Amino acid sequence: MSIRDIRQYIELALRGDDTIDTRLKMFTHQRDVLLAQMEEMRHTLETVEYKCWFYETAREAGTVQAPKSMTEQEIPERFRTIRRELKGE
Repeated sequence: MSIRDIRQYIELALRGDDTIDTRLKMFTHQRDVLLAQMEEMRHTLETVEYKCWFYETAREAGTVQAPKSMTEQEIPERFRTIRRELKGE
């Protein structure tokens, strides 16, 4: 939450039970924001994990052409979706 939102929350809390609905809305909104951020971070981590696998495979083969030329079935299943996404498919 931003400092402004925290300040607003404190003011609402001090006003008492008449602001319960507003405070609930603040926290449900904050939950939604956090869930979206977590999903974005999960996707970023998935991309980084794929890139680590890609370059580990390239290092073992001595060339980036090795992982680039792999068929979908040769790619570990957990990376297939992100690979397609990165290739713009």
